[in-house]
Amino acid sequence: MNNSKHMHVARQYVWTLTPTAPNWRIDWNAIQTIPEIQALRGCIQDPQHHAEGDVLTHTMMVCEALTRIESWRELPEYERSIVFLAALLHDIAKPVCTERDENGNISSREHTKLGASMSRLLLWQGFGPDGAAPFAVRHAVDRMVRYSGLPLWFLDKADPVKATLKAALSLRMNWLCLLAEADVRGRSCTDKNELLERVALFEQFCNEHNCLKQAPTFPSDHSRFSYFRSESQLPDRLVHDDRKLEVTMMSGLPASGKDYWIETSAKETPLISLDRIRAAQKIDATDDQNPVIAEARESAKAYLRRGTSFVWNATNISRFMRSGLLDLFANYGARVRIVYCEPASYAELLSRNSARKHPVPAAILERLSRRLEVPELSESHSINFIAD
Repeated sequence: MNNSKHMHVARQYVWTLTPTAPNWRIDWNAIQTIPEIQALRGCIQDPQHHAEGDVLTHTMMVCEALTRIESWRELPEYERSIVFLAALLHDIAKPVCTERDENGNISSREHTKLGASMSRLLLWQGFGPDGAAPFAVRHAVDRMVRYSGLPLWFLDKADPVKATLKAALSLRMNWLCLLAEADVRGRSCTDKNELLERVALFEQFCNEHNCLKQAPTFPSDHSRFSYFRSESQLPDRLVHDDRKLEVTMMSGLPASGKDYWIETSAKETPLISLDRIRAAQKIDATDDQNPVIAEARESAKAYLRRGTSFVWNATNISRFMRSGLLDLFANYGARVRIVYCEPASYAELLSRNSARKHPVPAAILERLSRRLEVPELSESHSINFIAD
């Protein structure tokens, strides 16, 4: 996973409204002018878990609690900025997801999943007074929002170790622990001490599994790939790698640069392109896609049976979209590489899209952006992030 370049760029970025020493004061007057933050006002919460009030009140309390945590203050400036943004955005999707049932119970199901995509899009478009944040920043905030509940509920997972290692491949777990601690301290509830104990236990758990401040290690890429596809394999088991071919799965929004990458980096590799199949069959993108998928899968099976490496070119923007294909490729004994493309700014994506022969309507492009789930290393043998 070629992420070092992106982290170098991230170290040069600090969100303008991140509080700084010596007083660590948060400029709420400026922050509350941001429309997405304003939308948190009046969004109700379950009083049993959030007696402090609406989502805006909770968010402000979380951010204030974060600034009082000494280990957050001791982080490098760009790391403090990432964690502060995650605290500010961790409940950003609650106004969209909050519902009250017929018994008066309040819930916000899926708010971390949708909030991850919303956070990424906001930072990509330009959040508050700043322009687009670098890829590594928006990716880190996205993943922190997505996994923000893990420190509190990891022991309820079917496999707590696997759930933790999966998350640790995508983000720094010490950052996640800081977010979780601030999230608990920034609420009024009767079980606060118990929740803080869970966060402390999770931090200890990560430390014991050597993934608190660094990504977990595996004996090989194939061992890692096999581990996340198995229910019984141990993470330190070395799995024999007899893969003879490689499938490159493209991933990214329309106009994100997938075709350009293929032309410049995989021109000689056989290509399965859903866009080309649609054009040949005269099927519009809004029509039934089953004939397109069927032809593409048959072509893939033919390559797989022959042991021929190839590129699969489609948007593949959700984990669900990718999972069935990854199963197919893996079951035929292929090594899988994902190449994810993302322009430096959302404005650049819109510009590229408008220059296409058949541009995607802007409203559809934004809807796809809100559904985007960036690939994780737990899904494949390797990932190339082509961004910024």
